[in-house]
Amino acid sequence: MIEREAAVRLVEEELAREDLKWSALGVDTKRTVVTDVEEHELVWIVRWQSEAFARTGNPGDMLVGVGPYLVDRVDGGLHSIGVLSARGGDWEDDYRARIRGRPTTSGPPSSVRNASAGIVTALTVGSPL
Repeated sequence: MIEREAAVRLVEEELAREDLKWSALGVDTKRTVVTDVEEHELVWIVRWQSEAFARTGNPGDMLVGVGPYLVDRVDGGLHSIGVLSARGGDWEDDYRARIRGRPTTSGPPSSVRNASAGIVTALTVGSPL
């Protein structure tokens, strides 16, 4: 079982790797830090943001469109999800099916159910849109 502190450490290491990768490419990046950790039955939901925004709350320092990391509470697997999936909760059924191999019962995610007033003409799983 992965504890909260271990989950935070995994995400901090990933953030450091990402910072290094972008810096090596000559991209001027903002230093990032873990800002919040939420316990979920499946994962630790670890949110992150720029260090400057975390310190000052100045909207000009905020990184926009960043979703949290999920750290599996059983095996410590690290996964990232988009901000919209995080806000809508659509990640959970997908996680249960793809990562844990459990069937889902809730049908398609709300983003698909709500698309085009409920009309979905085609859905190809696993291929880019």
